[in-house]
Amino acid sequence: MRRNANRLLALMLLALALASGVLGAGAQPEVPLDSGVLGVTRAEIEAEWGRATKPIDIPGHPIYDETYAYPGKDGTLFVTYRDLNGDDVAVYVEFAWSGEGATEQGAQAVGKRLLPADSKLTELYVAPPTAAGPIALVTHRYESDALGANPALPPDILVVYQERWGDPASPGSTRVEAVSIMIRERTQLTG
Repeated sequence: MRRNANRLLALMLLALALASGVLGAGAQPEVPLDSGVLGVTRAEIEAEWGRATKPIDIPGHPIYDETYAYPGKDGTLFVTYRDLNGDDVAVYVEFAWSGEGATEQGAQAVGKRLLPADSKLTELYVAPPTAAGPIALVTHRYESDALGANPALPPDILVVYQERWGDPASPGSTRVEAVSIMIRERTQLTG
């Protein structure tokens, strides 16, 4: 319902801008937030994933009181919510695969599905596995104009794939155990 309201508002603003001459006929309209999970409300997430029974318990870390688990066929979706104007909005999302994990291509497809539709890849970082930590962290940074249209949310998104690298000579041997997606925290340092 909120998605439809966002789309309607965007169409009304576009019509007003076209009628007033602010935008030329060839200009691109601002994309409304259309996201699988990140940046949408708890009600929208639970309409697709079902209702979480209770927050997950992370002893000693009360900041995570609003993180909920949604078990699925292939793994578990974890979502942390923040109250924004009376709505619980997803600001952190993690999908952890069960079993052997997912292929890199499969994991990236899931990651994209959890992002706002207008997200644009801006940077890529890779922290390779080491003997002390056998998980590689492949990090993508995205920007979303639609997400940033909400004054309480910055447009910056970080996506971290937790990978166990396989044999380079064996295609598909790298497995992704989880993908974590988060909105940048607004602080006095970052604005």
